[in-house]
Amino acid sequence: MVAVPSASDRVSRWTPVIIACALINFGLAQLLIVVGASWPATPEMDVVTLAAVHLLTIGWMTLLMFGALFQFVPVLTGGALGDQRLSLATLLLAQFGLAGMVAGFVLLGVPSAVLLPSGGGLVILGVLAGSFNIAVPFAREGRRPLSAWFIVAGIALLVLTITLGLTFALALTVPQLAWALGPIVAAGLEYHVLAGIGGWFTLTAIGVSYELLPMFMLAPHAAVHGVRPYSGQHAQGCWSRWRLKFLRLFCLAPSPSRPSKRVGLSSRLRSLSTLSTLRACTTAAGVD
Repeated sequence: MVAVPSASDRVSRWTPVIIACALINFGLAQLLIVVGASWPATPEMDVVTLAAVHLLTIGWMTLLMFGALFQFVPVLTGGALGDQRLSLATLLLAQFGLAGMVAGFVLLGVPSAVLLPSGGGLVILGVLAGSFNIAVPFAREGRRPLSAWFIVAGIALLVLTITLGLTFALALTVPQLAWALGPIVAAGLEYHVLAGIGGWFTLTAIGVSYELLPMFMLAPHAAVHGVRPYSGQHAQGCWSRWRLKFLRLFCLAPSPSRPSKRVGLSSRLRSLSTLSTLRACTTAAGVD
């Protein structure tokens, strides 16, 4: 008889610690803002402002999302994570890497600023450990619904985001590389922000919402007509927009038209509207 792992064995036992660390990072970022050490009291590109931004984006939002995914993906797939130790490794590598990055930002201009790319390298290792941990149940169980591909795309864009960030850190702290990486730094900041916010945060949130909304609304997937086509339109719109942006980076394509930028958002709103309509219909029919 094959033993089936319980839910407590499948999900990560380190999620409460990850969330606690994320909240501490959030509090530190808010403290920098309240005491006037960061934006809006200082310029947007001030070193302390950059430190606060990364406390929020890496220390709070990214850790929080990984902690949630370590719980959500095993439930979605019915399988266990790759290894509980990988969850801890994700936390330690990302947290210590973030500490090095914050110190590196503050010390920019002095030799100790090498902590910035060193910390960025640890963050990349942490993200890769977390990504592998999440990928194992997808590969092992073979269940890959559409929402899973949103999560995969979000993680891929997270890797792109931190890779661009490491490039910036090397350009700022290693003079020998500044001349070679300068063009990427000059043109890549927009893509660094868009890949993180528009890619990692947004796509992952959309993928999770397509699973959680039917649960909260007691609406079965089979009854939600049109959600998958609209999701496919969103994914296609996102891919087209990113492909054009990277072609623009190398001057190989013109700027995308304004209507194409609204394809993904309108598709998502139509999908969520379908779920809301279904909920209202089932309530009126007395299904609840």
